[in-house]
Amino acid sequence: MPKHQENSESTQVGNTKESYRKAMRMAKIRQTCLERTINVLDYGAGKGHGATVLEEFGNVAVTTFEPIPKNWTPDYTDSDDIQNSSYDVVICLNVLNVLEPALREEVLLDIMKKVKVGGMACIGVRNWSSVNTAKHKASAPEENAIWVLKSTGDCYQKGYSPKELKEYARTVLGDDLHLTASTDFCNTSIIIRK
Repeated sequence: MPKHQENSESTQVGNTKESYRKAMRMAKIRQTCLERTINVLDYGAGKGHGATVLEEFGNVAVTTFEPIPKNWTPDYTDSDDIQNSSYDVVICLNVLNVLEPALREEVLLDIMKKVKVGGMACIGVRNWSSVNTAKHKASAPEENAIWVLKSTGDCYQKGYSPKELKEYARTVLGDDLHLTASTDFCNTSIIIRK
């Protein structure tokens, strides 16, 4: 299992719920929910708010994964316990942008292991202009990345453009998957179809 950072719960902010709704609409899940139960994994569930939103779509079985939960109990805290190739949709919002490069690659690969053939991953991250608004920051070792300095602990932040996120995913995952870059459900987002 990839080792996660202690500050992971701080990525779930007030507008996260609407981002979940937009991701599900972009994934065109509503019609499929009428036909069968859709298995959705909220990967890096933060404070767990996304599960409630995802259940609004009806015939959806939501599983939550958060490696470092604060004040709630997700379904899983260790991604190794989650069955591979078992989810129609994996949603991962504002997680990859807070991970340093080596861990980010491991997490992206792990996300795609959880998606079943014919399924998809909806991944959203912050863009550079939103990351760079931090008042207290220090430089980081890669382009468009900073350390946000907080009294509760420093937080790594990497900003992406849609094109950059798509190219990064293609580099890590290879050419066998269909990737679509977007700004439709987060500052920067991609849909990866398996």
